[in-house]
Amino acid sequence: MKKVFLALFVLLIAWQAQAQDNFVPELSVGLKGGVNYSRFNFDPEIDQEFLQGYTAGVVLRHVAHPRVGIQVEVNYVERGWRALSDTGGSYTRNLNYLELPFLTHVTIGNRNTRFIINFGPYASYLLSGDEGNEQQGVDEEPDFQYRSLDSEFLYGLSMGLGMVQKTSFGSFQLEGRLTHSLNNVFERNLAAISSKSQSISITLSYLRDFKLKKK
Repeated sequence: MKKVFLALFVLLIAWQAQAQDNFVPELSVGLKGGVNYSRFNFDPEIDQEFLQGYTAGVVLRHVAHPRVGIQVEVNYVERGWRALSDTGGSYTRNLNYLELPFLTHVTIGNRNTRFIINFGPYASYLLSGDEGNEQQGVDEEPDFQYRSLDSEFLYGLSMGLGMVQKTSFGSFQLEGRLTHSLNNVFERNLAAISSKSQSISITLSYLRDFKLKKK
């Protein structure tokens, strides 16, 4: 049994070395777009539903090692929340951000179809926003969620799962991604203890792949 494990270990080392020898670094550049569903994790909690928005951006991906690389993006993201009142009214806050994710890119599979994992930090800056009562019956007394934001920045963590299909004219990447901010948009006080952004996005990217010379 020890000989079997030793043989498997030697084969694994040889396979990794061969993969490293045959690997050619890749650089990919492209565009992405999709839909984004967002809410804010408020404490005290308010009754709300996910607000649908859109996202689009530019993708730069560099894979320097087998199965591991980095993916950097510059995205326009529509976020916000839709608060619901007991009387049937609703209040919507739309927030449009410029987002910069810096992600570790992991691939599973060696052929044209690969599964991917993207994870890492992101930072966002508020470009614009608007609000409106969609129905009558929203509370007249202003609460913390109706105030102007205290912070124009968001920063947090992202994690995405998806797949890449390579073709003769480029790669298509389908991804579902979760993001959660680590900071609050309202200052912490007795009225608002927590106000963190949460969102789920589904995007499709088209990328042109370029083979790089091995060092």
